[in-house]
Amino acid sequence: MPGRSTSSTSGSPTGYDFSPHLLRYAKSINLQLAISRAASLDSVHGFATPGEALVVCLQFRLGHATADVRTDILSKVRGLNPELVVLSELDAGGDGTAAGEFTARLELLWRFLESTSAAFKGRDGEERRLLEAEAGTSVTGDAAGEGRDAWRERMAAAGFEEAAFGGEAVESAKSLLRKYDGGWEMSASGAAGVVALRWKGRPVSFCSLWRPACSG
Repeated sequence: MPGRSTSSTSGSPTGYDFSPHLLRYAKSINLQLAISRAASLDSVHGFATPGEALVVCLQFRLGHATADVRTDILSKVRGLNPELVVLSELDAGGDGTAAGEFTARLELLWRFLESTSAAFKGRDGEERRLLEAEAGTSVTGDAAGEGRDAWRERMAAAGFEEAAFGGEAVESAKSLLRKYDGGWEMSASGAAGVVALRWKGRPVSFCSLWRPACSG
């Protein structure tokens, strides 16, 4: 049965419109998807109407923020009491030192550039330049990188608990990935609700699913 979802967003890379990609995918899986744009999280209240589920997708944006800003944003998201929260971030962190963190970021950037070159088959273009420039912020940004375990602790502290991805959804994502490029692979960590993305066996990013924790 078709479902309906309302998505609100306020922070995608400048010049990049992801809406057509999401809408095409939603149509392919028979999901009625509406995309509305909000200037900030403070204006998201009231987006979901009766019969709709509010799902907040935090897609590679919190990683660019400082620790205090991350905490503030997650607090606001928790205040929205969403049905689910999808968190996707780079699988980074380093060894806790400035040099180790920079090295981890640099390695991630290299994997991204290599995979992007493969995806575009070596061709240059505006979309490729935009994506590579966005990836470069992971190395040049001032915000501290965090690994998967650190994000888990941060989400729990903000009042969320892990939820599991459905098996059908995971298998569907794996199937799409196989069609995209053989260098990518994806693995799910059982009931933990985390899906890891790797390029040629090396970690790149992860996607995790959360719901508001039950009080008491």
